[in-house]
Formats: sequence, C-alpha cells, structure tokens
Amino acid sequence: MERPEITSVFFDQIRKNGKGILICNYEGPLTPSTINKNRNLTMLTFAGRLEKMISLGCEVIVISGIPALKTKDLMGLRSPLEIWGSSGVELLSTDGTIKTRDVDFNQAEGLHMAEQKAKDFTTPDRITVRSVSVAVSWRDLDKSEITELKQKLEDGWKSLDTRFNLKAVIFEGGMELVARGFDKGSLVKRILDFHPYSSSYCYLGDDFSDEEAFKALWGRGLAVLINKAYRETAAQIWLSPPGELNDFLDEWIWALQNRNSDCRD
Repeated sequence: MERPEITSVFFDQIRKNGKGILICNYEGPLTPSTINKNRNLTMLTFAGRLEKMISLGCEVIVISGIPALKTKDLMGLRSPLEIWGSSGVELLSTDGTIKTRDVDFNQAEGLHMAEQKAKDFTTPDRITVRSVSVAVSWRDLDKSEITELKQKLEDGWKSLDTRFNLKAVIFEGGMELVARGFDKGSLVKRILDFHPYSSSYCYLGDDFSDEEAFKALWGRGLAVLINKAYRETAAQIWLSPPGELNDFLDEWIWALQNRNSDCRD
C-alpha cells in the first residue's frame, strides 16, 4: 500500500498521542459468510489485527445493521467492543451494558407508509423492514429495471422525507428510507460526541451508504473506502481488501507499538 501524505500524518498522530479510535462498518467486505470462504478468511485476519490493536490501547467501535450481541458473536473477538447495533438502536458498551433508543412516533408512521408504497413498486422479497428503515433491493435486476424501480421509489418516497424526518439513502444494490439520526453519518457524529477527546479517528466503509459517514469525519479524522474497485468517494484514501487493508492495520499496530517515536527506523 502506498502511504499518501494524509496517511503518514495520521500515523504520526498515533505515534505521538497513542491509541486512536477505529470506527468500522460491520456489513460489507468485513462480514463473515458461510458461503464465501475468502470473506471468512478476510474476517479472521481482520479480527486478529483488531485484537492486537485493542491490546495496545486502540478503541474499536463497530456500526452494524444487526443486533449488537449478534454482531459481537459473529466477529468472534475476545476483547470488549463498543457496538452500535441495529443501525444505532442499540449501544453495547465495553462493560457489557446495552442502552436502546428508537425512532419517534412520527418517523415510525412515515416508515410504515414507505413500506406500503414500496409494496406498490416491487415484490415483498425485495423489501427489508427494520425499526429505523425500509430498504428495497434491486440486485439481479437489469439496468432498465433498476432505473425504473429507482425512479418509482424516489417519486413515491419524496413526500415522506421532510414530512416524517426521514432520509433516502442509496446503498450498493438498492435504496432505503431511514429515520434521520440513524443513518451512518448521524451515527458517526454521535460517536464523535461520545468520544470527544481523541485526536485520531478513522472510519472504514465500503458502501455508498458510508458516504455520509465519510463526510461526517471531514476535519476530524481519516475516512477510508474499503473496496476492490475505486469509485468517486468522499473518503480521503482507498484501500483494496484484503491486502491493502491488512497493510493499513499493520501500520496502525506499528504506530501503537512505537509511541513517542520520532521516526521510523
């Protein structure tokens, strides 16, 4: 992995100040899968590096669309983690306690209406309903079908956005309407508020839905796109997994092991 200037500055901060906070999105290339053995291997090597980083004082925070305890079990880490599960509905702290919050009544009503509208545009198997969002997948559709479905969703959900305090978000393979305050950008802002004293934040994300999180970190830390192929992004650097991601984490580990060091030998 090439080390652009911004990456060098980031690791210099880690060496001088220690620790740092790594925020990573669980879904995507880091998700273990019983089907994709390469992805399983990626998660195992990633988890091993996270364990090392935590042991050296780095705080690791995970954002996940599934429940926090399930995320923790799937990641298989022994070290305590802070996990914002169910898209921010749950906050699992490192001491094992869980706090919850939910959408307000107005947002819940809007999401119900969004679900009903989605059913007018596509089949139920393409709709995923969570307490904070309604998502529609267009995976496996051809280009013209995707364009048509996307337009219907944009038109159908447009009136719900402002009225019910919701936000339309494009993700890789679909579109969702999510309650404001529970999108990834809002979650990253909340995490920064919860941890205001770190000078070294880093967010790893792979999806279009991570773009708001990247923007939330502008001026506060390092935003990293983890994807096999480069695309236009608000992230400051792009890493191709698993090789460049592993190199990046190894660099972080080295910085933690060499705190207060002026330069690399």
